[in-house]
Amino acid sequence: MTSRLAGTALMILILGLAATAAPEIHVDLETYDFGSVIEGFAVEHTFVLSNVGDETLTISRVYAGCGCTTTTLATDELAPGESVELHAIVSTNGFGGRTISKPVYVYSNDPRFAEEGGPERLVLYFTGTVVRAEAHHTTIEDVYLYALPLIDLRSESAFTSGHFVGALNVPAETLLDSLDRLPKTNVIVLYDATGAVADEIVLDVIAAGFPLARALSGGLAAWVSTYGVEYLIPEPTDFDYGDPVRALAGSSLEAHHLRSALSILVDLRSADAFAAGHLIGATNIPIDDFDVDTLADRLGTLTSDAQIIVYDQTGPESDAIARTLIDAGYVDAKSLLGGLDEWMRIYGDELIWQETP
Repeated sequence: MTSRLAGTALMILILGLAATAAPEIHVDLETYDFGSVIEGFAVEHTFVLSNVGDETLTISRVYAGCGCTTTTLATDELAPGESVELHAIVSTNGFGGRTISKPVYVYSNDPRFAEEGGPERLVLYFTGTVVRAEAHHTTIEDVYLYALPLIDLRSESAFTSGHFVGALNVPAETLLDSLDRLPKTNVIVLYDATGAVADEIVLDVIAAGFPLARALSGGLAAWVSTYGVEYLIPEPTDFDYGDPVRALAGSSLEAHHLRSALSILVDLRSADAFAAGHLIGATNIPIDDFDVDTLADRLGTLTSDAQIIVYDQTGPESDAIARTLIDAGYVDAKSLLGGLDEWMRIYGDELIWQETP
């Protein structure tokens, strides 16, 4: 009898232990306090998620709150004792002058988050104070979102005679073989003399995986009829581009829409640094050579409301140049906050162009 009771007790203990075996998620730090940053600088942190339970932990979903993004987990299943890194980035755009708390939600099969009345998920937080940026600053996020690469489809000689500031010369016959160098996430504007060539090829570019490609309706002919030589470098002496051809609706961009969206990017670094990699569409004017007269020589006719964005490697030198341009009457001149280093930290080589592929 005693042996039977002991066996029964042992079985109950074993069953009890089995019943309590479960995955259990643990994070090294639930709240990351980043202190204070200037508005426009992104905040990033790597959380370490671990399974401290006795069964396999399955992470079914990671959801970032507004203004936050996360990278894909290396694995979504963790055996007991295993860990995985969760890297997250928070944008501070629009939060200047505020203390923020941005959540990241982690859903898993940890039973603590499945009990009725309990929390549905593990919540991680970014918290800190965002200091207002200066009026002459612009952020890498804004430049990234609104970058507008211009592709000149004409011959090299026609391009050399006059083209949009910052445009890339990719003749129409080579464009489809060069698409791997162009971004798929931004509007790409194709143009030629009259719009006829761009209108013919834009649908092929869209079909090749560039849904935001657009043809400049009427080409340079339509542009100069409205805006003259604005944003054209060198200023062309022959304005007879032919008769404008109106592009297909839905795959075109009108000249006035382009005019309102154009930004002039100026890279203040050395010529060698520029050639090694720069923001697509940028013009190189090394800071040692920079003054307002040089800007006019290199960029042609610009109006006082031209959107000029200057950048260097880390930001401080371009701040001074932006203020100089504002004092000279270019009221919408901006400095790229954090410079190219900040760009590379967040976006890597996206929208980076090299002179030779």
